[in-house]
Amino acid sequence: MPNQFLFAKTATIIASLFLLLPDTVFSQAKPVTTSTELMRLYAIDQLPAYREESQVLQVSSYDRTGGNNDG
Repeated sequence: MPNQFLFAKTATIIASLFLLLPDTVFSQAKPVTTSTELMRLYAIDQLPAYREESQVLQVSSYDRTGGNNDG
């Protein structure tokens, strides 16, 4: 009898986890292809938006002393 109770309790917990966790936890990201990038260019309203979880960085080689030796 205790084994049946333990099994029922474990099954209830596992079923609850699958129902309560969002689908995004188990889904994979869509692959980036040339066609998906071109579709982003066609959507004018999406051009100024950054993608989720993206990071924008900038590096400058401007020499404030006037030398500007990039090589």
